[in-house]
Amino acid sequence: MMEVQKKSFEDKYETFMDICQNFQPVFRYFCMEKFLDPAVWFEKRLAYTRSVATSSIVGYILGLGDRHVQNILINEQSAELVHIDLGK
Repeated sequence: MMEVQKKSFEDKYETFMDICQNFQPVFRYFCMEKFLDPAVWFEKRLAYTRSVATSSIVGYILGLGDRHVQNILINEQSAELVHIDLGK
């Protein structure tokens, strides 16, 4: 990873695209598989969106850094984000 930082933009882009070929995004299926009723699906999708927006704003105001997939969970019943590891 460190050697890529020193390369040109084109090389960085090519490396990024190579990495993307190895990952298939599946989160888009979470709500479709967990919430089969259309009204519930919409409600949970809205709850997820609002929790992302709220946690982003609160995190910015509080100066939370180091937010990555290892310290953000999703509540499977409410579809809301749950932040863990809030230490600096």
